[in-house]
Amino acid sequence: MIKLTKVFIYTIAILFTSTVFADDRFENLRYDQLIPEHCQKVKLADFAEDLLYFTVSIDDAQDNGFDYAYPIKRRAVTQIWKKALGAKAWGNMQPQNTNIVHPQEPTQDAYQTVMAHAPLMDFDLSSEGEILEILGTLFLYDEMSYNNFFITGSVAYKASAHSRVIGELDFIVADKTSCEIFAIGEAKLNNRKLGYAKKQLHRFQGFLADQKRQNNFWELPQLSIVN
Repeated sequence: MIKLTKVFIYTIAILFTSTVFADDRFENLRYDQLIPEHCQKVKLADFAEDLLYFTVSIDDAQDNGFDYAYPIKRRAVTQIWKKALGAKAWGNMQPQNTNIVHPQEPTQDAYQTVMAHAPLMDFDLSSEGEILEILGTLFLYDEMSYNNFFITGSVAYKASAHSRVIGELDFIVADKTSCEIFAIGEAKLNNRKLGYAKKQLHRFQGFLADQKRQNNFWELPQLSIVN
């Protein structure tokens, strides 16, 4: 009886440690108000076994092999970013509402979309790449044909709580109810950087496989009571 109790306590300890450890591997760098509250924290168990990978860029990026391309020129992204930074400095950047506005060209519409959604999605616009992440997220809602899903991003991942960050996921596509993540994406403003985008996705693919392998190693077999 004592041996069985020790095994039971050990099992609970392993499962508890495993759960906390899994949570510590991921950090949401933004508080995105446009996604379900119960899906705010990403966990290792959220990633589907048959995870899909995609790439996003601008202009004619699909000609270079990207999966999705938001219709905007590189120069226009820079203009939007500089204008948004100016508005932010003057305190004119405030959330408008929680309804998703699907952006259309020309550039002025894209700028207004960025200004309306950046506060809601918790972007501080510290880089031009965030312009693509905002516009790309809304663009993907129109491009993807899934049901009951949401898109967010800016999720850092690392091997453990105190280790260095390995990388960051620009886009995650997940189920609104279960929070299961069935696709992740990488954004690149330079539409000639497809190779680098794929390299970053492959890096996460390897990370995910390693972490799931470790989880399976630490899982104990179910105990059965023999009379």
